Amino acid sequence: MNQEHILSILYELAMVLSGETRSAPLAERFLQRLMFHTGFPCGLYLNQVSPLPETANEAPQCCAYLQTVIGDPALAAKRGQPLTLPADLGLGESAFIRDTALLADGFGEAGDWRTMLKLQAGDGHVFILLSSASLSSDLPFTAMFDPVLRNFVRVYDLCHANENHMADLEAANKELEAFSYSVSHDLRAPLRSIDGFSLALLEDFNDRLNDEGREYLQRVRRGVQRMGRLIDGLLDLSRMAQGPLLRQVVDLSALAERIIEDLREGSPERKVEVRIGKALVVSGDPNLLAVALNNLLENAWKYTGNRQRALIEFGLTMDNGEEVFYIRDNGTGFDMNYANKLFGVFQRLHEAGEFSGTGIGLATVQRVIHRHGGRIWAEAAVGEGATFFFTLPARGK
Repeated sequence: MNQEHILSILYELAMVLSGETRSAPLAERFLQRLMFHTGFPCGLYLNQVSPLPETANEAPQCCAYLQTVIGDPALAAKRGQPLTLPADLGLGESAFIRDTALLADGFGEAGDWRTMLKLQAGDGHVFILLSSASLSSDLPFTAMFDPVLRNFVRVYDLCHANENHMADLEAANKELEAFSYSVSHDLRAPLRSIDGFSLALLEDFNDRLNDEGREYLQRVRRGVQRMGRLIDGLLDLSRMAQGPLLRQVVDLSALAERIIEDLREGSPERKVEVRIGKALVVSGDPNLLAVALNNLLENAWKYTGNRQRALIEFGLTMDNGEEVFYIRDNGTGFDMNYANKLFGVFQRLHEAGEFSGTGIGLATVQRVIHRHGGRIWAEAAVGEGATFFFTLPARGK
């Protein structure tokens, strides 16, 4: 086997590693190609490998379950069954081992094996290639083959970890969907009923109620409506983690102009100076970024409500070569000792009587920024305003 042949084999195996993202198909394809090029007649991989209690007269052994077999029908019949193996064949680091006749104890009549290549994966799987005759010492299981074998184990581990992550993510998304359905149907219905009957009492029995009774019913309605807004906020927050991120070029400057225009229409009596930087362009999901920017600018508008000369700025600065966006206001501000609570759900640094809100908006903003791979933080002082900083991918990235 000359060097050119070995290089072609390595290239083919590298293509196998780069072309599969699932752990089980990756293992089967890789072992098949390795068997084809090396002459090993059988490949398999084991799971649930664990040591057996040691005895005085026997060498250490381990128990393993045969998960997949490639090449030997007799061994394939044992799939899913427990096997007893010498411990050094099932535990520990990867190895190339000769004279492994003890494998016959585990594989029975099909176990007339003399040589094996063992690869140990991070999740406890053991991959084994078996030969029925001693292979010549010039087979390239040394310097040239070692990197691709080690890379196979690394890629397998990454695929397996990614599968576990995706399974957890799918389970979490299903839980969120179930929660959203429950919130939308099971919680909204009684709220609508409470609000509706409270309104009916006010309208139909208004002449029988004194001022105190009417005030009580108004409080009930306000509480129910606030609960409705909290539910809407929780639903919005749960949706931030679902669905694909649709990236495109987003002009944050134009988006901010539209949001401020809407805020001015809602509060025409207010005089607020707004400064928006030009050409603030990023790569991101336009709908999610609109939610985040709307929450930040609405907060700046709200918390400058007690200022005769309110000022809101949206711009860009550089920090150690990184682009950092900021939204600054000269409003009420907050105590930095409580900054760790800013982005928590239902966490508020001001009394509900001072400023309206649900305590969910900043948690939603943080979720959007994190989904884009960015960071968000704030600086403030009581009575001196607040500045929210965040990072986002630049255009084209």
